[in-house]
Amino acid sequence: MKISLPIFKEFYVYSNPLNACSYYKIRRSFDLSISKGGIAVPDEVFDCKREEEQSCQTHVHEYLGSTTIFEEIPHNHRFAGVTSEAIPSGNSHVHQLLGNSDFAVGHLHEVGARTGPAIPVGGGKHVHFVNGTTTLDRGHVHQFTFATLIEDPID
Repeated sequence: MKISLPIFKEFYVYSNPLNACSYYKIRRSFDLSISKGGIAVPDEVFDCKREEEQSCQTHVHEYLGSTTIFEEIPHNHRFAGVTSEAIPSGNSHVHQLLGNSDFAVGHLHEVGARTGPAIPVGGGKHVHFVNGTTTLDRGHVHQFTFATLIEDPID
């Protein structure tokens, strides 16, 4: 059984200024179809076409790493994730990242940071250096330092 409900939703759409797009907010009314299989949102809500077009989206990077060891309760944490899209910065760009570490010794930490600028590694590819401090949990913090993985490795 399908039920159609009128929904008003605000969408924040980021478009990369490097290809003449901008940040804008749109408000749309559409019918949300709810069925036993889940929720369906029609493509026209997003003015989408399922064919390839120039995108305003930019690239992202995968990352993974480990924190430093907390000596009083000897342990560390691992983490992995995907950065935000590129954020223009000076003559380069940076990315934001935020995620959780693994759960060890009865707790976890949030890992959040802004990367450094792009570091070329050849072949038109680049990585970013990241360092920071986790959130304070169970009375301590950890440090982390790592480099992101290259963007789109098989392209």
